[in-house]
Amino acid sequence: MYKKYFFEILGFFVIEDTVLHTTQGLITRMTVDDFWSMAVQQILAVLRHNCMLCSNVYHLLKIKRLVVWFCHALNSYGFHVDKLFEVLLEIQEHYNELLMKTWGETFSAIFESDDFTPLTVCTEEQYQGIVEIFPYNDITLSMARFPKSFPFSSFVLQIYQQVKVFIDMCKSYTDRLNLSQTEIGERVRKTVNLMLTKTMSSCLTKFIKNRRLSEQQLAQVIINVTHLSECELDLEKYISNLTRTDSEDGQISRLYGLSTFKDALQEGEESFQMKFLSQVSLILDGANYDWLSKAAPTGPSPYLLDTLEYIRARYDAIFTLPNKDMVQRLCVNCLRHLAQAMEKLLLDPSSPFVSMEGIRRFSVDVAKCEEFLTTCKVPGLKVESAPMFIGLRQV
Repeated sequence: MYKKYFFEILGFFVIEDTVLHTTQGLITRMTVDDFWSMAVQQILAVLRHNCMLCSNVYHLLKIKRLVVWFCHALNSYGFHVDKLFEVLLEIQEHYNELLMKTWGETFSAIFESDDFTPLTVCTEEQYQGIVEIFPYNDITLSMARFPKSFPFSSFVLQIYQQVKVFIDMCKSYTDRLNLSQTEIGERVRKTVNLMLTKTMSSCLTKFIKNRRLSEQQLAQVIINVTHLSECELDLEKYISNLTRTDSEDGQISRLYGLSTFKDALQEGEESFQMKFLSQVSLILDGANYDWLSKAAPTGPSPYLLDTLEYIRARYDAIFTLPNKDMVQRLCVNCLRHLAQAMEKLLLDPSSPFVSMEGIRRFSVDVAKCEEFLTTCKVPGLKVESAPMFIGLRQV
């Protein structure tokens, strides 16, 4: 439809121009210019109306390319096409909105389909295939024997590839619009930053909130997002090569969108902690102290052993997180939660009387918690600076 429309207009003005230059008196330059001026107004109205109604980003890109070739063809005959280029720059805003919507759906689909399992390779060919796609360089992993696993799952590769396709689509629209390289670089970076800060970050945060993920899956999501946020320089280099611009020259903005994944990381940490602590509370709800018992304690309470075993198992997932500050926060908050729950048991008003053996039984449990704190070896945490169980002894 659009081809026929523009080809007919192009044919009309090519014929008029040919008649103007090959005959005498049949038509004047002023008449041709008036025809062209009226045609431009109609074309502008048609483009603004129909392009704004277009809901397919690929169709809109085809229309833009068609208009560009239409402009170049008529410009070669001396017709002024500046206003047509201006309307294409206006339409770019709608094009960018469609890009955001389309890639938002793509990102959400990738998140939903991920298996949350670290990528494992069995051959050198498979290993090289991944490092060629995603900029990950780990000497220890490269020297390890096969099979070996990357720390991230498949959605890191897919998201990274889709971000580069998004960049290509941004650049494609700016082609042949009479923009300088600096203007092209600025427009591409601005759109990519908006996509990362709004679209992808929103999709990821919504996914973490709405999807019922296990602690292990949440830990993998946090690992994935951390590795994605670290490839900002590689994407900046990709944009620089594509647009032939350099953000270091100070004339254009730099890519910063990946650093805004802090909200998603915080959401992941909070979700992980909530699930973790709720499960600890569920186990502790089964605690049944016989505070009046006269029998000497033979070891820690079964409920406490179950709780510590559960915590130890989850620490394996926590310790894989690349952000050691986050690791320490999660571990400390869990132990603090355990100490508060045990204090609540001790001060339970429904048990007003406590025997000495009951106190000793509780003391054995506190000692077990202190032993666990010493043996679990939380990165960066000094045992003497973590007094969460000292208060229980004082109580």
